[in-house]
Amino acid sequence: MDDPAASEGESGIFVGVTAAHNATREALGLPDLTWSPEIAEFAQQWSDSLADDQCGSIAHRDQNRYGENIAMRGTTRTGDIFTPEDAVAGWVAEEACWDFGSISGSESCDTACVQGLNSNGCGHYTQVVWRNTLRVGCGYSTCQSQNFNFEVWVCNYDPPGNYIGQEPY
Repeated sequence: MDDPAASEGESGIFVGVTAAHNATREALGLPDLTWSPEIAEFAQQWSDSLADDQCGSIAHRDQNRYGENIAMRGTTRTGDIFTPEDAVAGWVAEEACWDFGSISGSESCDTACVQGLNSNGCGHYTQVVWRNTLRVGCGYSTCQSQNFNFEVWVCNYDPPGNYIGQEPY
């Protein structure tokens, strides 16, 4: 039986990731995102690369094709899954640190606030709520390093957001 929480094309660990994005967007009156298998494949490649080559560390892919959010969690416990809702909630939590405005213009992002969230800015939130973004695809990978189990989420967005001088919505 199909999972009612799944957006068309989502399966496995990815069930719920589009809905988590859309819940935040809906609260702002923004159009829903749709799941893209092509973008998900692109995101999965980067997620696998981070897990294989940089386990325990994350970095953005050098590309301009898609917007990108990355989340990572490391734990010594096993069996505790970092869900898609958890990853999206981490990005959305940056909203508490952000004051609406144009990117790198009239907006502001409280540095102490985002550091308290173990983040490096408010751009993850603004990518989730970028009005012109229509599609999302995500990848998920795991790896082990120095007695830690790491989980890596990469979500890519099309069209990308966070354009300098533009407002997200």
